[in-house]
Amino acid sequence: MPPVNLTTPIKWRSTFWVKGLRRKLESSNFQIFIKLILRGQISVNLASRIESLTKYYDVSLLISHHTYLRLPNSDIYAIRTIDRVKVKGKSETVSIFEVFDADPPEIREGKLATATVFEQALLLYNQDNYVDAEQMFRDCLFINPLDKVAQIYLERCQLQLLYKVKV
Repeated sequence: MPPVNLTTPIKWRSTFWVKGLRRKLESSNFQIFIKLILRGQISVNLASRIESLTKYYDVSLLISHHTYLRLPNSDIYAIRTIDRVKVKGKSETVSIFEVFDADPPEIREGKLATATVFEQALLLYNQDNYVDAEQMFRDCLFINPLDKVAQIYLERCQLQLLYKVKV
């Protein structure tokens, strides 16, 4: 498959954030997923799952590991791992990445500043070390209080510690 270029989707999202057009942003996510489906780059189920996760995590752009691996220069984008999901009807899990180049500058800079701590916290969370992960997600939120994903994972850690239920 040919390499993927994220420049256009990032530019679209930057425009939408600046103008505050959240509804159009959500519909543009859908349009991007349709284009990827038509090109045979992702399945309908995966596109639907990623699109719903975009809303759940309140982020502007998510990509699968399939897309991430096809980026010729992934280091030129602001990207972080978000989750691993199962697609309905499949046994394979898919890694999901957030591309946050188009975030408002203060949020993007905060995510860049907390990238290492967030990555370590996510690793601890995935190793079921919820106490240490919770503290590290708190550290992320201290530096970047607008990081919705760190807030979601902090709440997951708290639920896990309180109820002993994997979320």
